Amino acid sequence: MPELKDKIKGASQQQLILMLYEGAIRFAGESKERMQAKDKPGAHDKITRAQNIVLELLYALDMKAGGAVAENLSSLYKYVYHRWVEADIHQSTERVEEGVGIMRGLKDAWTQALDNLDRKVAEDAKEKESPKVPS
Repeated sequence: MPELKDKIKGASQQQLILMLYEGAIRFAGESKERMQAKDKPGAHDKITRAQNIVLELLYALDMKAGGAVAENLSSLYKYVYHRWVEADIHQSTERVEEGVGIMRGLKDAWTQALDNLDRKVAEDAKEKESPKVPS
């Protein structure tokens, strides 16, 4: 676990959110495997960990600054959370997968946004380094 602690300490806020998405997806997937193995306590433990991550993502939203985007994310996080609660109660791998699919989509969108931001920062830095040639 020291590697994870080091990774977290050195991560930006944006990278931490990505790590949370990855963790929720991983724990939910492990829960599904435990459900398939009929290991109810193990499935419960893993899906609870995934649910807790979704709650952290929900609580981290800045509803005032985030506007409609934050409202939409809030709705999605609440939906995934409730589907995973139902999955735990009913030992439903389908409900787990439904939530995983949503979280993967959000993770992919977040990754794309970070890539676009990195590209924009690099372009801006390159423009500042390049001397402007008058026309």
